[in-house]
Amino acid sequence: MNKKYKQFQTGLIALMKPLKVNQFPLQINIEVTTACNLNCKSCLRKYLIDKPEYMSFEQYKLIIDKINPLMLCFVGFGETMMHPEFFNFVRYAEKKNIHVSVTTNGTLINEKCIENIFNSGINILSISLDAANDEIYSQIRKNNIFNKITSALHNINKKKISKKTLLPNIVFHFVIHNYNYLNIYDFISFSKQYNPAMVYFQPCEYYNNEDKIMLSNIMNRDTLRQEISKANKKAIELKLKTNLFFWEKNFDYLWLKYENNHKELPYSKVACIRPWVSTYISIDGCVYLCCGLSVNSKQSIGNVFKDNFEEIWNAKKTINQRKNIKSGKKSLKGCATCVPLSFYDEYRIFRSKK
Repeated sequence: MNKKYKQFQTGLIALMKPLKVNQFPLQINIEVTTACNLNCKSCLRKYLIDKPEYMSFEQYKLIIDKINPLMLCFVGFGETMMHPEFFNFVRYAEKKNIHVSVTTNGTLINEKCIENIFNSGINILSISLDAANDEIYSQIRKNNIFNKITSALHNINKKKISKKTLLPNIVFHFVIHNYNYLNIYDFISFSKQYNPAMVYFQPCEYYNNEDKIMLSNIMNRDTLRQEISKANKKAIELKLKTNLFFWEKNFDYLWLKYENNHKELPYSKVACIRPWVSTYISIDGCVYLCCGLSVNSKQSIGNVFKDNFEEIWNAKKTINQRKNIKSGKKSLKGCATCVPLSFYDEYRIFRSKK
């Protein structure tokens, strides 16, 4: 199928949201390892991962060949670059003209890694940083390698200039919680020096109430709103693309993710577009309509290593989940507390990252 035609078809599917989808997902998200070299305060990994695992190249190749997406994102509950074959994975996708994005903590980016980043075909390098200085970074990540990461980012930008290329685009991810919510404005000013394609602010997610208290109990609603508004104005002044417009537009819903006594579900009845255009595949081959649903293995709609993906994509369980999300009930764990992007928001952010 022609690339532009597939994108057009996917756009129609995202708008119409049919329960049965006659086209494979435009984008897939793959977890190729559950190994990680950090133990961050806001990460759910400690509750979900018993031991580090690595997807084999043959398993990965099976997924790519079966689905043949236009876009691929390496993401999950592990540090992707810890996989010994990671850059071979990227090269295989690049040979098939697949747009590749990788989410990483950036701790493993050294001189050799930078060479591989440029030679393998990565389009978007998303760095999860969560802080604008080493003091706050150390509190969150429990180490002091902030300056090592920022130095590597400077080197990547220098190499982009010397190679006369715009790729890879750098995207910053910043998860907002107790330890850094007063650092949002500073992060905008800090980010500008790296010329990122986008700075993306994510709400915090929790596995249990203890985590929620630890990560949100001292946050103040009005202070957070003011910080976001101030940061958005600064980003516009610096001509820096962010998703802070989404935070301002949906602040009342997003704040519910930090409000410790709020029980009503779902937080937002808006149906997201992801169950119609993308999918998430975990280390064991389990397929989910969204990475947010992978917190509960019972929400898997099938296994790509065992089942025919065409059957998985429109199985009865898949259709029921799409129906639940489209109706606004969103009773699925991980979905009920989600504040999804609209079709326009997704498009606006995607165009910025690209």
